[in-house]
Amino acid sequence: MNKFYITLLFCFILSGCALAPGMRASFIGKKHSTSQLNFSASSRIPKTSVVTIIPITPATIMRLLREEQQRIPVFKMPPSQPQGSYRVGAHDVLGIIVWDHPELNNPGTNKAYEITVGTDGNIFYPYIGSVKVVGLTIPEIRELLTQSLATYIQDPQLEVEIVKYRSQKVYVVGAVKTPGIHNITNEPLTVVDAINKAGGVIMNSENRSSNGGSNEEADMENVTLNRNQTIYKINLLAIYEQGDMQQNIILQDGDILSVPDSSANKVFILGEVRSPRSQFIHKGRLTLAESLSDAGGVNQLSADPSLIYVIRHGAKKPEIFHFNGKSPDALVLADRFPLRPRDVVYVGTASITNWNRVISQIVPISSLLYQTTLLNNSLSQ
Repeated sequence: MNKFYITLLFCFILSGCALAPGMRASFIGKKHSTSQLNFSASSRIPKTSVVTIIPITPATIMRLLREEQQRIPVFKMPPSQPQGSYRVGAHDVLGIIVWDHPELNNPGTNKAYEITVGTDGNIFYPYIGSVKVVGLTIPEIRELLTQSLATYIQDPQLEVEIVKYRSQKVYVVGAVKTPGIHNITNEPLTVVDAINKAGGVIMNSENRSSNGGSNEEADMENVTLNRNQTIYKINLLAIYEQGDMQQNIILQDGDILSVPDSSANKVFILGEVRSPRSQFIHKGRLTLAESLSDAGGVNQLSADPSLIYVIRHGAKKPEIFHFNGKSPDALVLADRFPLRPRDVVYVGTASITNWNRVISQIVPISSLLYQTTLLNNSLSQ
């Protein structure tokens, strides 16, 4: 009876070695500069799936940096209207004053007489009646009113100004501190001006002010401009850090400036690190060294620093980069290796860790078998 249970326990130990947790991979083609990884049946990838493992070397990093430069889209300038003086629109408020004629000014104050431009583009003015002013500049409106009043007043002297700008608007939405509507005035409104009027972009997970949105920081590289139902991409980071003022375009009536958050710009650090986590790519930059450091570093008790992988979803097939943290130039290479959104950093386990995990699974089973043996012996006596 005891021999039977000893044999059964031995079988459980052998099977436990095969069932040890963790990713297991068999390397083939070791004579080549790049290996092939054939995932085991415990992976979701079928046995026939073969992907190329690329060692992280200086040459690999140089290639990736060149690809990063090529990935930056060329800015496409949206069509714009010729810039000139501000043209009055519906709902703008005009202030008109006629010198030496207080009856035509604001009663009792001798200040400018304020008139709101109607939805039909007209204003009503004493003596003259209805006057169409929409689409005209301030000098053109002054000249029109002067000529019309000359029939009733000798040599009229007029001053015309815009008291309130209400006709032309741009919309700033997304990961900014105060999303909202901003009026276009006689001063040109650029992309940077509009962002500043919205309180600036959200950085480092700052809380928004009572807009109820996500508090994730802004993705400054993928700002979009919606103009006449056409979307244009603007790299706000390039404006701020590289001085690319070509992208700091002047906004027009009806433009929608949208600043996305960084929810899609995450990498995932898994495996034998002290604090597995997902992490944002801040301002478009994150290296392998930074990601491992923010995760607390590799677990010295369970990790194998020579088994660090970066799994990337390529355009056609996944790419797996292998990093040997035990190599002499490891720190330099890790600090130069750029991560991309949705990368998965995986730190493999040491051999002794797999064995300890097997033992932790076997001990409860062996204890149960021992108790069963004692029970059988007591019953047979």
